[in-house]
Amino acid sequence: MYIATCASRDRMMRRALTALAGAGKAGKLRRAVRRYLASSSARTHAFARAFRRKHGPLSKLPDKDLIAIPLIAASTSAWRYSGGNPVAIPRPKRDGTSYRYIVQANVFQFAEELLAAAAVNAVSTPYATQFMSPRTGGRPKFEQWLGENMPTAARVVTIDIPRCFATIRHSSVADALPLPGKVMNEVFFKPRARTKYLKPALIGPLENKAHHAQASSSICGIAEGSALSSVAAELVLANVLRDVAAVGDAVRVASHGDNLIVLLADATSEGLVRQVLNASICLHFEANPDELAGRISSGPASQPFYFCGRWHRWSEGKLRIKIDPARKDEFVLRTHIAIEEARALNVAAARNKRVQRLRRSVLGWLHQYEGSADLLVEILDLWPLIPAEISTDKATEGDMK
Repeated sequence: MYIATCASRDRMMRRALTALAGAGKAGKLRRAVRRYLASSSARTHAFARAFRRKHGPLSKLPDKDLIAIPLIAASTSAWRYSGGNPVAIPRPKRDGTSYRYIVQANVFQFAEELLAAAAVNAVSTPYATQFMSPRTGGRPKFEQWLGENMPTAARVVTIDIPRCFATIRHSSVADALPLPGKVMNEVFFKPRARTKYLKPALIGPLENKAHHAQASSSICGIAEGSALSSVAAELVLANVLRDVAAVGDAVRVASHGDNLIVLLADATSEGLVRQVLNASICLHFEANPDELAGRISSGPASQPFYFCGRWHRWSEGKLRIKIDPARKDEFVLRTHIAIEEARALNVAAARNKRVQRLRRSVLGWLHQYEGSADLLVEILDLWPLIPAEISTDKATEGDMK
């Protein structure tokens, strides 16, 4: 199949980009990135991935539609805005009073984001102790790092960057992403400027973001949910980690998402670390120094500390981890509500999509908190309650309308 051949060629091109990046040949690398973004194989693979994510497996498509994918992909380009308005969906935050807006682009925009993100991932390397993405090992690697470094720590300093995606500076993103400026503008910044934000109540017409979102200024903010957003935030945060690590050899720093942790072998260096941490975050994010100072937590390494939804404690030569009970209860309650909402849907496509999302959410929590017996019991109770998908061969009356 031609699409499979394009996927194979795409992987070969990305390996070649990675090799060039490792060789340190900046000029050749810039030219190679431009060629990659223009490649018909890379564009076809990106569009096929976007279509699969938005509309399901390609194996279910008739041949005439499969043939159309390479033709449509040829019209997409990372060098020009494909048009249309992405939609930002409000998701409640844990505080119960504010919202996080997750942007959903159309299939053409998403394909362009995936293409640009593939190029960035091929030529960039996150900081050694960033553990959010799969390529850096995720939470298991973070916990391994923490267990290795806690024995020599005297103090633990933690902070989560407030509104990370909304406050990240465009200048820092432009410096961090190894993409041509026009590509960043067309794929990343221009769609964000045209995003339409749903009301938090999830009712009524689409509204302008100025009325129903914490709108970012023209100099900061990226769309959370974009294929490029996570890698952009990761590379910008790497600069903060480097700044803090440069304080001295007695400082160990790591991150998981927008949460940063610093282990200090010398407790007297805490004041300097706080200053550097605050200054570096303010350099790359539109942040209030006073607010940041209030979000920094610190304490003796011998005491339990909270980080990324878990309580950590070094005791008797072992790292002990426990899920925050409030976080678990919130997940269970939210899942029960989502199950009831899925049961109320009669249209096959909408219900099946919601059911699939529910299963991914539950399995994601099980994977994220692997080893928690309490959570396993909760998930075993939740799983049978998830409704079955509606067969597309037996479309309901709602589907036919």
